[in-house]
Amino acid sequence: MHFYPFYQWLLFFFAYCFVGWVWETSYDSVIERHFVNRGFLYGTWIPIYGFGAIIMLFSTLPFKGNWVMVYLVGMAAATVLELATGLAMEKIFKVRYWDYSSQKLQFKGYICVSSSLFWGLLSVVLVKWVHNFFEKVLFSIPNDTQIILAIFLSALFLTDLGFSIKTALDIRSVIVKMEKLRDDLSEKVTEKKEELTEKVIEKKEELTEKVTEKKEEFTERVIERREEFVDRRDELAGKVTEKRDEVQEALSQLAAKLVKRNPTAFLPSLPSVNTLMDKIRKRTGRYK
Repeated sequence: MHFYPFYQWLLFFFAYCFVGWVWETSYDSVIERHFVNRGFLYGTWIPIYGFGAIIMLFSTLPFKGNWVMVYLVGMAAATVLELATGLAMEKIFKVRYWDYSSQKLQFKGYICVSSSLFWGLLSVVLVKWVHNFFEKVLFSIPNDTQIILAIFLSALFLTDLGFSIKTALDIRSVIVKMEKLRDDLSEKVTEKKEELTEKVIEKKEELTEKVTEKKEEFTERVIERREEFVDRRDELAGKVTEKRDEVQEALSQLAAKLVKRNPTAFLPSLPSVNTLMDKIRKRTGRYK
C-alpha cells in the first residue's frame, strides 16, 4: 500500500499541505478574530504539514495495524522533521515560524513534548482514517489526470516557493541590516558613555583640585589672621604693661612726697601701691 508512484506521493503531499493550511489558518483566525494567512508560502499550503504527513506515512504504513508502533514511529519521525526544519529555517532566513519556548519540556523552542505527543496521535489518525479517505479520492481519478495535476501543482508550488524564498531573503537582509545597525548604535552608545564618564572624571578631578586650592588658601588666610591677632594682642599687652608701670611709678613718687611732708600722719593710713592700683582699676574700668 505504501509503494505509490512518485506523482501520487506528490499529490498526497499537496493535499496534506492544504489540510495543514486550513487547520492553522482556521485556528489562528478564530484566536485573532480576523483572517490570518498562515504559512511560509503565499498559496494555500504549508509544506511542513505535507512533508510531515509523507514522512509519517512512509515510516508508519509498514506498521499499519500495530497502532502502538504507528504512534511511536510517527511521533519520532515528525519530531525529527520539526526540529530539522525549525533549525534550517532560522539559520537560512533568520526568522522563527513557530516557538515552543513557553511550553514545558521543550528544546530551544523548536520542539516540545506536547507537540511530539500530538504528532504521534496524528500519525494514528492519519494512517487509520484520514489517509484512507485521500487514497480513495486519488484512486478515483484517472492516472493521466493525476500526472497532469501533479505537474501543474508542482509548477505552481515551485513558483510560489521561489517568490516566498525571495521575500524571506529580503526580510533576512532587512533583519541583518537592523542587527548591524543595532550593533553600530550599541557601539556608539558605549563610546559616548565612556567619553561622558571620562569627562565626568576630569570635571570631578578639576573640582577636587579647586576645592583643595581654596581650602589651602583659606587655611593660609586663617593662619595669617591668627598671627596678626597674636601680634596685636602682644602689642596691646605690652602697652598695658607700660601704662601700668607708669601709673605705679607715679603713685610711688606721690607716696614718697606725702611721706616727706608728714611721715607720721600719712604713713599708717597710706595704702600700698597694689591697693591703689586695684582702686584705680575699679574706678576706671580700663584694666582688668
